[in-house]
Amino acid sequence: MKKILVVGATYIDNFGDMLFAKMIADALDEKCEFRYYLLSDFAQNFVGANRISNFDLNVADALVYMPGGFLGDRHDTSLITTWRWFRRYFPIGIKFARMKKPILFLGVGAGPCKYTIMKKIIKYVCKRSQKIIVRESDSQEFLNSIGIKSTVTSDLAQLITDYELPEMNLDFGSKKKFLIHVNQNEVILEKIIPAIRKFYEKHKEEYSLVVASDQRCPNDYKIFDKLNTIAENDVYYYKYTDPMELCKVITKCDTVLTYKLHMGIVSCAYGKSVVAIPEHYKKVERYYKQIGYSERVLPFYLAESDSIYELIEKYHDKPITIPEKVLAAARKNYDELDAFLRTL
Repeated sequence: MKKILVVGATYIDNFGDMLFAKMIADALDEKCEFRYYLLSDFAQNFVGANRISNFDLNVADALVYMPGGFLGDRHDTSLITTWRWFRRYFPIGIKFARMKKPILFLGVGAGPCKYTIMKKIIKYVCKRSQKIIVRESDSQEFLNSIGIKSTVTSDLAQLITDYELPEMNLDFGSKKKFLIHVNQNEVILEKIIPAIRKFYEKHKEEYSLVVASDQRCPNDYKIFDKLNTIAENDVYYYKYTDPMELCKVITKCDTVLTYKLHMGIVSCAYGKSVVAIPEHYKKVERYYKQIGYSERVLPFYLAESDSIYELIEKYHDKPITIPEKVLAAARKNYDELDAFLRTL
């Protein structure tokens, strides 16, 4: 069997990246041997250690970049920070390019990229790849601007609804559920808590609150405690330990407030009403534009408590429906991966 090296953000425990790791593993299973370039214990346990090979990198037949925002800068970062980000993904790509081994970029995000040296690295690896599949047209436009051709699909995470979710005893009460996605950013917390307080005071007969993070977050219980104080003990807490469990939690909620891309995408896939206040505005705005819901996005750097409240108030009871053509485009990622494997 051919040996495939998979590159992605599998060195952490982030929700979206863990879903991709599992979905790609499932797509490769029984078709080839595969391993990940960098792999955390969390990711290994989630995907299943018995499925992952341990062959030497040098004997891999091909390289697959799984979905992720690799072909661009980190948001509002210095050159040093951006280089630290790039070096997790691109040295291995340069190595495979020089070895003239097949490379596939599958459903990735591209651009913006303000640093010339990074653009040169992206161009070098992409020019020597068999195919570049991007997740939306803005990514394609960026690659066009540096002379790289690509094919547009859509984000693979939208297909998580194909999966059977674990049974969980989630006693969230009888009211509708408002899921508040939290992290360790105290500035975000300062902005969202007044908005949540105002919304809850108006809708307390209709909604309970649910607090969850999309990664292991040391202070998420403290955030829960603060929200519990303002919502009269009408707040439920999910401690992130398993990405599929978090999907299950999302299915039990009605409205989701999030600051990240894939928490929002999965919530949209399950037909929830979603409001996004992203730190990484560009990649999040691109997705909601693709599905026709740009109005749901408020850049975090422009957001204030009042504007967050107004957005929640306007859309809390308006579920999102992803267009069928977008879901069909997401499925093309699997077709492209199979076609790539057949060429090896």
